[in-house]
Amino acid sequence: MTRLSPIDSPDLSSQRRQLRQHLLQQRGALDAQAQRRAAAALYERVLRWPDLHRARRLAFYLPAGGEIDPRPLLHHCLGSGAQCHLPVLSPLLEGKMYFAEVRAEDSLQTNRWGIAEPALRRLTSPRVLDVVFVPLVGFDPLGNRLGMGKGFYDRCFAFRGRRPRKDWPAPHRPILAGLAHDCQRARHIPSEDWDIPLDVVFTPGATFTPSG
Repeated sequence: MTRLSPIDSPDLSSQRRQLRQHLLQQRGALDAQAQRRAAAALYERVLRWPDLHRARRLAFYLPAGGEIDPRPLLHHCLGSGAQCHLPVLSPLLEGKMYFAEVRAEDSLQTNRWGIAEPALRRLTSPRVLDVVFVPLVGFDPLGNRLGMGKGFYDRCFAFRGRRPRKDWPAPHRPILAGLAHDCQRARHIPSEDWDIPLDVVFTPGATFTPSG
């Protein structure tokens, strides 16, 4: 993949900002019925993924702002006895995210972004997770991810680095699996040096693995 450098493309941040706005508009146009259908189709697709059933420690997210809903998958994995986690933001360190185990009976609380997270913080290192289901605004066929611009996931999984494409799919953990609506696919997402790519992306209509 040829990536745009800050020198060659001084408007890289502007490109990402414009693309983010466009994709958010497309995602925001989905009504409640379309969201429910998408979540059901996504559930059926990911349920056929072999790595889902091999994983013992998984991380999910709770949907916000039109993100595709992974809660059917979360409930399935909780029922199967897998150890499930949700992201939690540090109350002290700005921009720092952790993962906390969540159980079916646990209560949730709202963080400063209005997103629910476990009230009881049984923290788990991201290095020992098997699969992490990652929210996103957009993705491309190379596995580049466009998020909301806060950088939480990129910082949390910086230890993974930007692996050479020939090493994909990842032989090590965690597997970073993006979840998205079909309309969130982009032809190309300009990436920054610190962006951590995805290993696989699931949408209601397709499964994408990085190419290159």
